[in-house]
Amino acid sequence: MRILIASYVFLPRLGGIEVITDCLARGFREAGHEVLVATAQPEETPEPLPYPVLRAPSALALWRAARRSDVVLQQGASLRLLLPLLLGRRPLALVHHTWLPEEGSGSLAGRLRRWALGRVRNFAVSRAIAGQLPLPAEDLANCYRSASFRDDGRTSRRTDLCCVARMVSDKGVDLLIAALTRLAEAGLRPSLLLVGDGPERPALERQMAEAGLDGQARFAGKLAAPALAEALNDSRILVVPSRYREPFGIIALEGAACGCFVVGADGGGLEEAIGPCGTTFARGSAAALAETLGRLLCEGLPARDAAACAAHLARHQETAVVERYLKTLGALAEKRP
Repeated sequence: MRILIASYVFLPRLGGIEVITDCLARGFREAGHEVLVATAQPEETPEPLPYPVLRAPSALALWRAARRSDVVLQQGASLRLLLPLLLGRRPLALVHHTWLPEEGSGSLAGRLRRWALGRVRNFAVSRAIAGQLPLPAEDLANCYRSASFRDDGRTSRRTDLCCVARMVSDKGVDLLIAALTRLAEAGLRPSLLLVGDGPERPALERQMAEAGLDGQARFAGKLAAPALAEALNDSRILVVPSRYREPFGIIALEGAACGCFVVGADGGGLEEAIGPCGTTFARGSAAALAETLGRLLCEGLPARDAAACAAHLARHQETAVVERYLKTLGALAEKRP
């Protein structure tokens, strides 16, 4: 098949959509298909990719790319990409990675989006997202980079808690620091590694200093896959404290694959990502997070159901997800007019 993957965001930016788009493009190509990625991102990646990338295309260039394809896979519901692709008149699968915006019923964008969604096959990366859509949608699931993230079998882990997040308010890192403050008042001072960067980092550093947590918590900045996998393998608990109702949460899969017990905020698709590999707490509550972490630190981590965790991770490995996507796209391509 000639497959066009359209994604508004893409490498070298790092995020869930960027990671899965790259995984799918590589998997499709390895399976013998012709792949082109089209993205609104103009920046080039530091190293060449094993497939061509059409960056910042005009509407005409995007339409031509669709016409040369057997099937189109769009990542996310960007109208800027979707409208030219629809005019290409090729079977189109649209995968929803996040919640649809709550546009006014009479807005032009709202009317266009409802019209467009009714003319494509809709899919989602989680059951939570699928359930929010105004049309039926199948959950195809997200994948994680299983070749990079796996348990290396070490018998001891030096870091108690690890949090991997952009330093923005939605990710709730301030809640985790507030929870550590509560734990310190109760005599518990677990070590914490914070991975990531962002505009809120200076404020978070001040919050840690004012709480007297400098000695037990440290910022590692951004870490690429090998170094991030090493950090996760050296951590006992991965904390995902999002205030935002996450559509999914690939980091939960990566942490679980590296042997971490995952503690994440409830609601949305994050619970699906954690599965049997951890537990949840009441989203937005530093007290609930402190209570959950305190119990785990004092009583010890519960034994994980190894078979259930392995089955959960197997469903989200690249090979399994690529196979589901190719089966779906192949069925759509057969219906090409």
